[in-house]
Amino acid sequence: MHVFFFGDSLTLGFGDEEVLGWPGRLCAATRNGPALSLTPYNLGVRRACAASIRARLKDEIERRLVPGDPALVVLSFGVAEVWHGLPMEQSLADARALLEEACAAWPTLCVGPLPVAPKDRERAAQASGSIARLSQALHGLCDTLHIPYLEVYQALSADADYIRDVRAADGLHPTAAGYATIAGLVGQWPAWRDALHKGLHTKP
Repeated sequence: MHVFFFGDSLTLGFGDEEVLGWPGRLCAATRNGPALSLTPYNLGVRRACAASIRARLKDEIERRLVPGDPALVVLSFGVAEVWHGLPMEQSLADARALLEEACAAWPTLCVGPLPVAPKDRERAAQASGSIARLSQALHGLCDTLHIPYLEVYQALSADADYIRDVRAADGLHPTAAGYATIAGLVGQWPAWRDALHKGLHTKP
């Protein structure tokens, strides 16, 4: 089964000294179980927003996928939109276009935006509020489109170790320890496990 991870630098795993990010750790843990035929692709790009992900989504997948092979798309975005000041209305319009295109062609999951912890308290409060609101709006959008959505913002915001890890780095990205925490949350997600089970039992 081919799994395509699309997102920004937090999907890419920027700042991870082990160069795995959460997708790499997630798939490594999965491979320790029965899902030995998993083929993951980390297609995260720094500063990527929903619009830029959509612009390359189809091409990136079709270049790698043999017709008939099972595939899963995992999207995680939103922090770049907030950090660069994209209006909420535009962020949601771009997100809808991306999500609709992805789920029309492939099974799709969405992992919500992650919390940030810049040292500037005013910037931190502003960004945190915006990310929380965007995460909630994306959750509603995914529910409307029948796309499973994992809300990670609240859990990670309440995780003192995770926030400390991000703040000690660059305020936006965690280190290996933080990425391992994210991978653990996604790995326990029933929608992730169900999608793998269905894909790994689909004959090409």
